[in-house]
Amino acid sequence: MHLARAIVVLPNDPEKRMRLLVRTANMEEPKWAYPCLPPGVRTLPRPNESVWVMHSTSGELVWVGVDPAFSEGQEADAAP
Repeated sequence: MHLARAIVVLPNDPEKRMRLLVRTANMEEPKWAYPCLPPGVRTLPRPNESVWVMHSTSGELVWVGVDPAFSEGQEADAAP
């Protein structure tokens, strides 16, 4: 599995499943990412905030946390 930085495009999931619409540097179009969060966490990042994403074994995009060290407004890129 590959871990990458993504920028939140839209945090308002129309299906109310806590998904985020995100983009990475190598995505042509933003994609929905499903949450993988500890129990009780209900806070979503805002647009333009950076999150960590990865692909599940079934190919779905999953967001696993916020990257507070990554500056707002920078381009998303692959993780180091």
